[in-house]
Amino acid sequence: MVNKIPSWLKDALDETGADFIEAAVKEGEKRTAGEIVPVIVQGSTINVSAPLLAVFIAGFVVLALKHGFWLYEIAEPTSIWFWSALFLAAICGGFVFGNHPKGQMLLTPRWEKRRQVQQRALLAFYQADLTQTEGRTGILLFVSWRERQAVVLADEGIAQHCDKSAFEGVVAELIRGAKDGQLAKGYAKAIDMSANILAKHIPIQRDDVNELKDSLRIID
Repeated sequence: MVNKIPSWLKDALDETGADFIEAAVKEGEKRTAGEIVPVIVQGSTINVSAPLLAVFIAGFVVLALKHGFWLYEIAEPTSIWFWSALFLAAICGGFVFGNHPKGQMLLTPRWEKRRQVQQRALLAFYQADLTQTEGRTGILLFVSWRERQAVVLADEGIAQHCDKSAFEGVVAELIRGAKDGQLAKGYAKAIDMSANILAKHIPIQRDDVNELKDSLRIID
């Protein structure tokens, strides 16, 4: 059970929804010996160059305005203090914006955001102890909330039976749930689809032990 839903996630998920996801995992694992672990993180994108880029853009805009013909005719061209103050404000504002999560997102190319989401999912995979299951049958259903992107990672015990394309529909459901703000619904459907795939190759055993917790893991 999730003890508390963080503020950044409350518009898309509440405690009831988190319990619904946990119940979906429990139900899905009745059909397979695989371990299904749902994880959501606040964001994955980090761009150390974003503040510098934002400062450059803000400074360039001020200089363009200062030397623009239309503004030169209207404003006082001799007001050096005005332009100096405006330029300084733009530099400071650009630095703050470039360090803000929204600025980081805006100034990071789509392909780079996707790469960082993949790396963050891999880190979450190891943090969730998915490599420690007997038979290596763990599977991660990962959502990076800020990017509205999803990744499904399966351990080698599953990968030897299923290639990545088998879980494309699962990824699509996770992304749909994130974009629609219906995480519980998206996760529940993705979990059910994953369980159906795993049941064909790794069915439940009589002596099956639940090795990993079933609740949604939320990481700031």
